[in-house]
Amino acid sequence: MKVRAGRTLFISNSQRAPNHLWIVVTDPDGTPPQVVIVSFTSRRTGADPTVIVQPGEHPFVVRETVIHYTDARLVRVEQLQALVENGITTFHADCSEELLARVQAGIFTSPFTPRFIKGYCAGRL
Repeated sequence: MKVRAGRTLFISNSQRAPNHLWIVVTDPDGTPPQVVIVSFTSRRTGADPTVIVQPGEHPFVVRETVIHYTDARLVRVEQLQALVENGITTFHADCSEELLARVQAGIFTSPFTPRFIKGYCAGRL
């Protein structure tokens, strides 16, 4: 399966942490190709409310969820593909165009998005 904006996949934040659902926010770009990814996380007190995802907006979301812009990452496509090929992670259902557009807009409006991620996305979204 090809890595592109709107794809979702399970990735662990650390060896001890459970897998979280991540969304690819940008299409591959550069040499080597890279993408920006952000994770979904359960909505809790103090969580970034920039983008709230309701149950049913994505098949994985069963309770109110937010996008965790604080941990946005720029990763090489080959790293994601290697994780999938080695069975470390799996793709999940793609997100809708509407949800992807909200998540992409949130990159710029969230006060928690790292500055270098905003800069990288500025010419790509």
